Amino acid sequence: MVSKKSTLSLAAIFLLFNCSNASGPLDPSKPVNVTVRCPTNDDQAQIRWYLPNGTEITKHPKFEIDDKNKTLTIIKMDETDHIQYTCIDDFIKLNATVYAIVRPHVKGFGRASKTIAQGDTFEATCLAWGNPCPQLSWFHGGKRIEENERITIVARNESKWSNASLSIKLIQATDSGVFTCVAENGVDSRNTTITLRIASRLAALWPFLGIVIEVAILCVIIIFYEKRKAKQLAEEAKKEAETQLLTNPTQTKSDVRQRK
Repeated sequence: MVSKKSTLSLAAIFLLFNCSNASGPLDPSKPVNVTVRCPTNDDQAQIRWYLPNGTEITKHPKFEIDDKNKTLTIIKMDETDHIQYTCIDDFIKLNATVYAIVRPHVKGFGRASKTIAQGDTFEATCLAWGNPCPQLSWFHGGKRIEENERITIVARNESKWSNASLSIKLIQATDSGVFTCVAENGVDSRNTTITLRIASRLAALWPFLGIVIEVAILCVIIIFYEKRKAKQLAEEAKKEAETQLLTNPTQTKSDVRQRK
């Protein structure tokens, strides 16, 4: 029998998911189960598990309790779940806090690429969670991004969440390419990417210029057609007058006398 109360800040755990996917971003369709173990081998122990707010964990679809192995499994663990749990046994005077060690999970950017105009500002925010809290780094074309007068990186850690916002002012053509956010927490690393495409500021004017040119060409065609049609009508009227003069000269002279 153990008479001394024990407190454990970190316990061994098992990560039950395919390690072959560890280098890529988290696939939301493949959530993971995480198991924590209470630090006792006493067969007489009757372990009770508690959430950080003191609520006892009983039968619940989110949890599996293995009394024989003194383990608690969090089913399909995600960022909304707790990472801290307490196991208690009054008989052996055990009160231990254990923490789930979770590989980094990186949220995607919601799009594979982004296009902005040259001279504008590019902004992207990388979010990752895990335990220990992941450290985030930004890379461009495989090279780590360092801050300068144009580039700013703002990093914040909150609980098990990490946040790193990248901002690049006065975007240039050389800034195009693949940007990668890497999350590391000593357990593993994950990453997510976004491709940046740079468009010329004049690019937005090309459709408008195309319409203007089409309208101008149409106006030229109409003017040319109207002038040609007017010329043809004048020539036809002249020919008709000459024809009348040749076919009926007497009537024409009579008309002339009457006018006099």
